[in-house]
Amino acid sequence: NDQYKLLDPSRHFFDKKDLISNIQDLRTYLKALPEKEKDWAEISIYFEVLNTGANITVNPDLNIWPASLAKLPLAMIIMKKVEKGDLSLETTIKLTKEDVDDATPEVFKEVGREYDVKFLINQLLVYSDNTAYRMLKRQTTLAELDAIGQAVGLDALFDDNGKVSAKEYSRLFRVLFIANYLNDEHSDFLLTLMQDSTFHGFLKAGIPDSVPFSHKWGENLAVNVHSDAGIVYVPNRPYMIAVMIHSKLKDQNETTTKVATLMKEISSRAYSEIAEMK
Repeated sequence: NDQYKLLDPSRHFFDKKDLISNIQDLRTYLKALPEKEKDWAEISIYFEVLNTGANITVNPDLNIWPASLAKLPLAMIIMKKVEKGDLSLETTIKLTKEDVDDATPEVFKEVGREYDVKFLINQLLVYSDNTAYRMLKRQTTLAELDAIGQAVGLDALFDDNGKVSAKEYSRLFRVLFIANYLNDEHSDFLLTLMQDSTFHGFLKAGIPDSVPFSHKWGENLAVNVHSDAGIVYVPNRPYMIAVMIHSKLKDQNETTTKVATLMKEISSRAYSEIAEMK
């Protein structure tokens, strides 16, 4: 029986030192980045301490092509169909010639072979595989893809050009974290897969290996976009971070170096701000 009935009842589950709301140093650093890096990049960033809601938004109206970030909403739609009984994790899907991506692993070279949904979602989120994406996308409708935005609290997740901002994309991770789109089991299933992502660059490079990071990264060299987004599970201080970068550089090697350096720097600064705050 809490005598303070107008206060957040969940506050009892946290030590007050873990309820971080003052993130001004990080805000100053992140807000300065678009001007500092304007000669070579456009940047959209969202950061939020999940147990307090303290947040930082950089360029909220800058929408960027999502590249492989689009694989997460597809996985969520497929898992919702599993919950509703339209599919199961054991449902098999036949590989067609049109599904096969040139960069896909040998396991997907056998056209006509059937793969179950659980395996395909693993390939989708752990390995960011394009063939798995195409196979799973065939199990959805345009209406279902459009509806994911409304389901997470937006008019639409992607704009009319298929682009998205870091802040809007972050809502996908929030609804998984609080399990209000998928149930507890399936929300945890997707977050666990993303924790096992084989990609260790970008934001992951700025976080100690001992700290879990459930994330989805994306990169499209043809349009020069590079993104990473997820939840960093600092004990009792989980935070969400999303960084999307559109490079203006024509030299691919220079772009790769600059993106990797900036992503790691942003992530390292954010981690230090939260993990080391007294």
